[in-house]
Amino acid sequence: EAKNIGHLVRKVHDALKEDYQLIVVDDGSPDGTGVMAQKLSEKYPITVIQRQGKLGLASAVIEGCNIAKGELFCVMDADLSHPPELIPKLLQHLQATKAEIVVASRLVEGGGTENWPHSRQLTSYLATLVARPLTKVNDPMSGFFLMKKEVIEQVDLTPKGYKILLEILVKGKYSSNSISN
Repeated sequence: EAKNIGHLVRKVHDALKEDYQLIVVDDGSPDGTGVMAQKLSEKYPITVIQRQGKLGLASAVIEGCNIAKGELFCVMDADLSHPPELIPKLLQHLQATKAEIVVASRLVEGGGTENWPHSRQLTSYLATLVARPLTKVNDPMSGFFLMKKEVIEQVDLTPKGYKILLEILVKGKYSSNSISN
């Protein structure tokens, strides 16, 4: 993500302006993502966590959440597939609906996946079908969501793989009426 991290940080900053903390968890990326993020932290409110080896996205999300200083926590990819411009809309929606989790769904009007091969689209679709009995969220495989940190405080999560949202939806502490897509 080294080629994207500068663009991402500027877009997040432009979207949020102030009073935010950006946490970059880097699993020893050979492209220098962690080094670039550390350099950007001289200008922007970035906390960089450098981890050795490929420990996985789900554990990175949990580790980031554990050190986050705020009450709200947004998860997004650094490859710019999740538009930072949507963060204020997610926040507004969370506040307006009193939701505890807001999911930026690919499966609603305006959502979608750009440049995904058919195999990835099929895999995502099948995984969503398998997850349907576990949650009412229409896109439990989304990697872009905003939640109150209290949803996972003192919850025993076993972060493996890429889809931490599904585990949060299944094990998290929230009212079933406080999720919004």
